[in-house]
Amino acid sequence: MIIRIDNLQNTLINLWVALPDSCLIESQTILEKSYKISQISRACSIFRVKKIFIYHDKSTKVEKIDKKIAKIILEY
Repeated sequence: MIIRIDNLQNTLINLWVALPDSCLIESQTILEKSYKISQISRACSIFRVKKIFIYHDKSTKVEKIDKKIAKIILEY
């Protein structure tokens, strides 16, 4: 996970997070995948993350459903 913090003003901080598309690869069921990405989303919300990027991890083969689940839940 990559974290970027921009301090534009003394009180305003923009926090961005980049997640690999392979972050759900070890979860077996759609329920487990949904739960895991929901927990990531919740943590990002608590820390007021402004943007979440999903990038392609070239070292693993990721199923399309994993990308779709992550995108749908994070956009919600």
